[in-house]
Amino acid sequence: MAEEFEMIVKRVFNNWTGLRLAVENGMGGRNGQKTAIEMMEYVYQYCMLNQNLDPYELEGIIEEMLDEEFNTICEDNSVKEIASILFECLGFYKSQNIQELKNSFLKMPSKEQWLIPNASLRIDVTDSDSDTESEMEVDEPSHRESKKEDSFVEPEEGWTTVRRKK
Repeated sequence: MAEEFEMIVKRVFNNWTGLRLAVENGMGGRNGQKTAIEMMEYVYQYCMLNQNLDPYELEGIIEEMLDEEFNTICEDNSVKEIASILFECLGFYKSQNIQELKNSFLKMPSKEQWLIPNASLRIDVTDSDSDTESEMEVDEPSHRESKKEDSFVEPEEGWTTVRRKK
């Protein structure tokens, strides 16, 4: 049953738009995708090892990691929603209710898995200290995104430019 709960954690994190946007926009630096994978794995381990975990504690852990690792705060209540879903599924796991655990998994949308080693993800990083911009791509054998040539507008000091993919 631990595998089923781990699959739920992976699906929840892969579906989390706020985390993906933070990674894609370089908020976690050049290793943002790896950091997001480590965050996902940490949350899974934290859930499995803490017997008296409550949803507020789980929410706090996720918020703290998002802030510390990605310098990001989600104001869309997504962290609360994620913690609530994970806590509910953890309850099914602890009570060994495999059917409810499977039902919860099947109810979740299935989006592209991007939190896997070597997955293709374009990350734009703007270094405000040196006023240079660099791009990073991680290749996956199945597909490769092409780099786009854009004109770069210098941001005001203290601001990071986030551009839309075309």
